[in-house]
This record gives sequence, structure tokens and C-alpha cells, in this order.
Amino acid sequence: MKPPTDFPLTAKYDPRWVADNALGENALCQTEYLARQLPFRGGMRILGLGCGKATSSIFLAREFGVEVWAVDETVSPSDNEFFDAAIGIVDIGFTREVPTAANAPEYPRPEFAEHWSYVQTMG
Repeated sequence: MKPPTDFPLTAKYDPRWVADNALGENALCQTEYLARQLPFRGGMRILGLGCGKATSSIFLAREFGVEVWAVDETVSPSDNEFFDAAIGIVDIGFTREVPTAANAPEYPRPEFAEHWSYVQTMG
């Protein structure tokens, strides 16, 4: 799964690694988009909730120099108490109505062809 060209940081990562560690959406594209909205700075401590295989945590640490605690159901969140930010909730969304998978951008179509009815516009 090759990332779209409007995600230059994500494009630096091996597509096979991204696909092998994905649990659905391309978490790196989502995290890169989130980073455009949140001012991540080197040295920040970030709590990544529901991190899956922690690819987004690895991405944030490498690209922004932050410390990330990747928390999932096997790690107690109460073990880590001090954070500057908790990663925002990100999911796929569009700025225009997408009535069917055929109307969506090409890159996510194969993964989400059966689930487009759950995707709502953001704008």
C-alpha cells in the first residue's frame, strides 16, 4: 500500500513494513495528518492510546523527537503518569461527501471497500 503523495513523511517508510504492521487504516498517514493539527515538539511526552502495533508511536518518535508510551490492553496506563499530550483520536474522513468507494481516493479503496457507509465527511 503506497501512501498518497500528500504525506511526505509517511512516504519515507517502507510500504511493506507499514502494511505488515497495519490493523486497518494507514496509521502513519493518519498520524502525519494529526501532526499538522497538533504542535509536536522534541522532548514532549506522548501517550498513545489504542496503539495496536505502535507504528504511529514509532513514527512520532522518529519524525518529531517525542517520547511515546504506546499503551494497549496489555499495559496498564496507570504505570505512566506524566504526559504533555495524549494522541488525538484519528480516523479516515473526507472534506467532501463520498457516497461510494468508487468516489473515494484510490489509495484506501482496497482496504475499505466494504465499509464506506461508516465514513462521514469532515467539512
